[in-house]
Formats: sequence, C-alpha cells, structure tokens
Amino acid sequence: MTEPEASAEPAPLNPYDEVPYRGQTVPLAHPERLAIEALRRGIAAAPPGRARILELGCAEGGNVIPIAFHLDGAEVVGVDGSAVQIAAAAEVRDRLGLDNLTLRHADFLGLGEELGTFDYILCHGVYSWVAEPVRDKIMAIAQRHLRPNGVLYLSYNCRPGWAFRSLMRRALTERVRGAADAAERIARVRQVIAWMAESPLRESPWGRLLAEEAAALWSHRDEYLVHEYLSAVNRPFHFREIADAADRHELSFLAELARATTDPRLEDALRQSFSGPLDDWVEIEELSELFLFRAFRCTLFTKRSAERGAPHPDLAAAVRFAGRIEPESRRVSLEAGVHEFFTVGGVRISAEDPILKGALLEIGRWWPRGLTFAELAERVAALLEVRRVHPPGEAPEAARYEALRTDLYELGRLGYVTLRLDDPPVAREPGEAPRVSPLTRLQAERGHFATSPHHRVAPLDAFTRHLVRHLDGARERDELAKRMRAHAEAGEVSLTLEDGTPLGPAELDEAIPKLVEASLGALASEGLLVDVAR
Repeated sequence: MTEPEASAEPAPLNPYDEVPYRGQTVPLAHPERLAIEALRRGIAAAPPGRARILELGCAEGGNVIPIAFHLDGAEVVGVDGSAVQIAAAAEVRDRLGLDNLTLRHADFLGLGEELGTFDYILCHGVYSWVAEPVRDKIMAIAQRHLRPNGVLYLSYNCRPGWAFRSLMRRALTERVRGAADAAERIARVRQVIAWMAESPLRESPWGRLLAEEAAALWSHRDEYLVHEYLSAVNRPFHFREIADAADRHELSFLAELARATTDPRLEDALRQSFSGPLDDWVEIEELSELFLFRAFRCTLFTKRSAERGAPHPDLAAAVRFAGRIEPESRRVSLEAGVHEFFTVGGVRISAEDPILKGALLEIGRWWPRGLTFAELAERVAALLEVRRVHPPGEAPEAARYEALRTDLYELGRLGYVTLRLDDPPVAREPGEAPRVSPLTRLQAERGHFATSPHHRVAPLDAFTRHLVRHLDGARERDELAKRMRAHAEAGEVSLTLEDGTPLGPAELDEAIPKLVEASLGALASEGLLVDVAR
C-alpha cells in the first residue's frame, strides 16, 4: 500500500462531524406506518416486528434506535456518512444492548451488494441535501435492495414552500461568508433571523410573511439552522422531478404521509377540484402543492412490480384502532339520532349512530393501547346491551358493523384515529410500582423527549425527567415521593409558587405526591409506562 505524501491535503471535514445533528424520532418514518399504507393497497407488506429495515442517513440514531429497541424481532441497519454521528449512535446502541442493530459509517456511493435486501428502507432529511449522484444512488439502492413487497420512505423539500425559504437561505448564507467557526456562523444566522422577525416593516404583507417565518425558524435547534439553511446543497423539488426519478429506477408512488394542512379534507377537496379537467395525477399533485404552499413531503414508493388491489386480508386481521378520544358529555347518549361530540386533538367529531358512538368511547377508554376490530365490536355490543340500546342477546346486523369498519378507516385516513399493527406491553394506568423502559430512562437522561413503542414523541418536563430515573418497577409512590423531595431540596428540581417563591417544607409535603401522580398519569397517557403483567 502506498503511503500518502506528507503534503497531501487533509480530507475535508464532514459538516455533520463538525456540527452533529442530534438524533430525533420521526413519527412518520416507522415501518408500521409504511406497512399499513401498503396493506391498504393490497400489497403483502412484511410484519414490521419481523422485518429487515434500513435507514439511510441515520445520524445519531434518534429514529433508528427506538425502532430497533421496540421491534426487537426485526433486523435493523443504519448507515451514515458522519463518523462522529455513527460513534454517538453506537454508544447508545451498546448501552441498550441492541444486538439487532447494525451501524455503518459509509459513503452511500460506496454501498454495494453486501447490504442485502430489506422490507423497509427509510431515508429522512437526506435527499434534498446531497448532490445529484448521491440522490441517484439512493433511488438505485431502493431499486436493488427492496424486497418484492418492500416500501421506500423518502422525505424532501418542495419548491412551492421553499421558493420563499430559498430567499431567506440566500440571505443567511451571505451573512456567514468568511466565518469559519461554527459558533460564529450560528450567531450570525440568529442575528439575521432576529432582524427578520422584528422588522419595522412586518405589518406589510411581505414583511408579515417574512416575520412569521423567521419567528418560527428562531425556535429551531442550532444544528437545524446549520444543516437546513447553510448546507452546501439544499435542493427543493417539484413533485414531477421526484416521480420521474422514481420511475427511472422502476419505483412507483404508493402514498403521501405528510399533510400540508390542519384539515385533511381541504386537501381532498382541492385535488377533487382538479380531477375533472386534468387526467395527469402528477400534474394534480403539483397544482395541489402550489395551492397548499407545501414545503416538505414524506412520500412512499414500492417496486413497480408490486401487485396492488383491494385491501390485503392481513390488514383487517391485524389492524388495531387507537385514539386519544374524549367525549364532550359526561354521560354520552347512545340513542340513535342524538348527536354527541368527541374531541380528538382539538378537533370535534360528531356521531349519531349508537355503534359509532360506542366505538369512539371504547377506543378512548383503551388509550394508549389499541383494539382489534373484533375486540372493539365485542365491547361495543356489550356496552349497547348494558345501556339497553339493544335487547339482551340481540346483536346488530353485520352490515352496521361493516359500516363501522369503513368509518374507522376513514377516521384513520383523516388522522383522527390511529391504525396500528403492534400491541406492545404499555400500561394504561401507572400501577403500584410503575416502570419505564431502559430507552425512556436513557432519553430522559439526555434530553427533554421520549419515544413511545408506537414512535410517538412525548415531551418531558424537568420534574418528570428526574422522576423517570427512578421508575424501574421497584419503587412505590411513597418511595418515589421521597426521591423527588431529595431532588427538590438539592435544587435539581425547582418548585415554586406562582410569584416565584420556593416551596417550604410543608408545601413540598403536599405538592410532591400530587406532582408524582400527575407525571405518572401523563407518562401512562403517552404510552411510556410498561405493563409488567404482560
């Protein structure tokens, strides 16, 4: 082997080595979501819990590590071009003992047949930020390494929204010209963002748009600003460019996961308004992007050869319905024709059919776990019998339950009910000696968020972060309160009155047990407590 000459230039520093992108969970980028979309279109997708999964651009493992932890029967591979980020991910993997997770530091262009084949390939936050040869390689990897019924998840920036943001990016990149130090670049960027947000022209139409975008941008992490707005490459795409790139690699569009509006029905109505005079579905998508001012997409693709059709039987057999649903009435009337309202994430849902009302009640009661359709139908029938809506032993006709199934799928499509395939051992109530997983304890130790078994991201306040350290299933309420009092007395947790006055000893005695109970309830609601009985 020839030694390099002494005068050889050092290899350029990977920007993610200089400013690592702290790992984050991406709720949409989970194999369960991909599998459900495939099954809905007749594709026999692999069960996520036994699948082979690849993430391209895994960074510090914020997405791939929770997947590997909760899907312990899956084989997971993460690849990233930053040695610093792979080392950070490997340290977490080893602490958690994840022997089903392989991490590789590699340039995508150098990846070959040694990867093997995969049921799911995830590529989040990469495609728009790499050069054309790398983008082509990503598509080639999907073409070559996806199994026949495999699914590719690909996220990227879109031109309509980024046509505006590109102007901001130009101003920010000009401001950091000549600044070699990362800290100085970040300081200059935040200076310009502050100018935009506080502009004296912010009451004008253009100034208001700029100020609102800048105010939202200010809240992002420093590494997001660096890699989103200062990266050497940030290419937004028209949808046709993505569809054509996929087609060149024998990949076909499956579904879009990212919604651009708060009300999905507006998107549906918009596309419907174009579908009469237009017969090119890609043109319809591009027009929709323009009207919605979409800036980001999360798109699913499959191999062109994957056979599609009516929903696959595995979906009906395995799907579970879950939702944080609250009835607005203290006692819901189950009589037919009486409108009752339910709240889901701030959205009101009206129901007048007894079976649908009963189903929404049961789904809400069972949260954060889900119910299969058979389990749900059995509970609804029992509820209607107890409430004397149906006579004992007289079950509603099958057609009404099929209508319920259709309603639930539609609520799932709109995002008001969650469709799931897995039923992890999460506790609906804290229990006597509550426990969280090692992953939750580690995430609480390192940050302000934790990832549930269903890839939901839950915020953790300072009190809960300290409490989580002691939730190993060996401590009951009194012991937990003592531990948290010690944290408060040591100044590690700040507990004050509304005017900022620290709580005294008697006030701590009263407040801490209540705070412990409230935190445990919140952890249970987020699906972060382990059901030790299962």
